Amino acid sequence: MQLTNNKIVEEITTNVIAPVHLATMFTTIPSLNTIINVTSGLAFVPLSKTPIYFAKKAFMRSFTISLRHS
Repeated sequence: MQLTNNKIVEEITTNVIAPVHLATMFTTIPSLNTIINVTSGLAFVPLSKTPIYFAKKAFMRSFTISLRHS
């Protein structure tokens, strides 16, 4: 599958920017104590065939760990 610039931006917006935006909004809710993000082990095993996909997984894992420590 050939990725165009528009497809890359669309994937990053959906899978990186949107979860960050939602997590930021949810952290302002005083009664909310937990945010759960689901990723996969693919964050640890990058492949050259789909670099954007694996980078998104790695980002979400890192972001979730950072949220936990903040």
